Amino acid sequence: METVAISKASTAGVLPQASDPTIANPEAAPTSTTTYTLTTLDIYGCPATDEVTVVVNPLPDVSAGPDQEFCVDGVITLEASGAVTYEWSPEVGLSDPNIANPECTVDDETTYTVTGTDANGCINTDEVNVSVNYLPEVIAVASPYTIDVFLGQTSQLSVTTGGVVFEWFPTTGLSNPTISNPVVSGIPDTTVYVVTVTDINGCVSSDTVVVNAIGELVIGLPTAFSPNNDGINDLYAPVVDGSGDLSYFAIYNRWGQLIHEGASSLDGWDGTVEGKPADVGTYVVVARARTSLDEERSYQGYFTLIR
Repeated sequence: METVAISKASTAGVLPQASDPTIANPEAAPTSTTTYTLTTLDIYGCPATDEVTVVVNPLPDVSAGPDQEFCVDGVITLEASGAVTYEWSPEVGLSDPNIANPECTVDDETTYTVTGTDANGCINTDEVNVSVNYLPEVIAVASPYTIDVFLGQTSQLSVTTGGVVFEWFPTTGLSNPTISNPVVSGIPDTTVYVVTVTDINGCVSSDTVVVNAIGELVIGLPTAFSPNNDGINDLYAPVVDGSGDLSYFAIYNRWGQLIHEGASSLDGWDGTVEGKPADVGTYVVVARARTSLDEERSYQGYFTLIR
């Protein structure tokens, strides 16, 4: 409520309904529009009267809008109404504290007070509480065997979070792309999966996981070689194709005699026996390999030595 001073030039008089009705300039604070009558007496005792009306304007119905909440790193817009000019306090996180609808980007819960002034200069205030929800922590993993998927096998993806809505992309090879722990199988190539998680507050976060598509271990046994020192097919050794390692191979002649053995493809046979060129003809190769799952596989075949 605003108090106004009422003045009237006079040497004497009476002013009712004021702070002191017997002075020339009392203060008045009516609760509603009021007309005051001033009565004065001159030096001869003759009375005179005058009136003044004090208009009481209602306070503006200032609103700061409903309480709001949003996700950290997000943006909301405050909405004040009911006045002509506005001033928000505190100013932290606001794009402009002197407009009705500033953008807000605070990191912690904050209560804002807006002070509104109407066209008559009357002032009122209101408050709004802004709550900040933190993003869900999302960690995507794959198991077992780390993140390798072999042909004919499966791996289960999973995400550790408090989310309620899940979306995996791409959906290739997934049993269900809208659950937290889909099974992946049969992917043709190494795939990067992105999981997007939404929590109960509508806050969204994501993580990625790489799933390696690993082919079945295959040991290639060449059918011929020509150890003539021309730099082409001068050594014979099994070739690893897929996921795994060659652990041993042996070469036998047509009479079953062991003439060469090695532990890797780097230990190729140069086509000699005890330092002398071996005979042209057919030989037997036996190989063993171990897969990435530590399973041993055996292979056997024939090849021809050509000069």
